[in-house]
Amino acid sequence: MLTTFLRRIVLVGALISSLLIVNCTFWLLLPSKSFYQNEFESVVGIKLPPSAVFIEKAALIGIDYDLAAIIKMTESDYKKVLSHASTHLTSKATLSLGGGESMRKIEHLVPQELIISAYMPINTPGIFGAIYFLSNNQTVILSKVQF
Repeated sequence: MLTTFLRRIVLVGALISSLLIVNCTFWLLLPSKSFYQNEFESVVGIKLPPSAVFIEKAALIGIDYDLAAIIKMTESDYKKVLSHASTHLTSKATLSLGGGESMRKIEHLVPQELIISAYMPINTPGIFGAIYFLSNNQTVILSKVQF
């Protein structure tokens, strides 16, 4: 009788452990929208506008992580974000898309010639972030790599 009870405890423990592993793996592979919203704010310095819609997003999360997202918003919100970036961030010398593996997953969706400006936060050791503005006055690309 005691062995049956111990077997059930071990089984329940294994089930709980499995569920935790699946949950953590899911979060690591498919971060939530709030994750990307927080990263937008950490790179750009303002909250993601309410009109923003994620067209594509990719992330690799571990000890180091990188993310990339294509975000579409209203022209009015685009202009607000561009105005903030041009005032509070450093202009990026090159318009080429930079980033890690996540950027390589989405960069084929945006022709390089559509990028009209790019800005990055003041250098923080171990972190590279950038926001790229596209010529349609509605779309931005967010990139962040953290070592």
